[in-house]
Amino acid sequence: MISELLDEKRELPLAFIDGRDSFDPASYGNEKCRHLIWLRCAKTEQAIQAADLLLRDGNLPFVILDLHLVSERELRQIPSSFWHRLKIQARDSGCAMLAMTPRALVPTPHRRLTLSGHFSLQHLELQPPTLQLQLSSAAPAQHSQKA
Repeated sequence: MISELLDEKRELPLAFIDGRDSFDPASYGNEKCRHLIWLRCAKTEQAIQAADLLLRDGNLPFVILDLHLVSERELRQIPSSFWHRLKIQARDSGCAMLAMTPRALVPTPHRRLTLSGHFSLQHLELQPPTLQLQLSSAAPAQHSQKA
């Protein structure tokens, strides 16, 4: 998903808030990351504060908040009022926001996309086109629903 977003041609940069400092820009190359603002966070609190600031600022068209490696315990500590505030800030600023979490966490999202799959260490060796082909063929558990 990140690769597809980085492939898109855009005038303004894409903001990527890395909730566990796990993003590897070298695997995408300099050209794809040229229009990427990468915020590296070691703690969940830093990531949610960064999302709050970027959405409140309103100068970026797209913000990704990646919390998929955050523990279940930490995610439960994020109050639902925070998610409502982010939703309102995104709407008011005209910014799109994607929150990636290990389970359905964001209350009343505009859209919810659930991805599931079983991957092995061999998947790490695949190049993006081959991996995307395998993901597409294993996509029956993938769905989108409006809330």
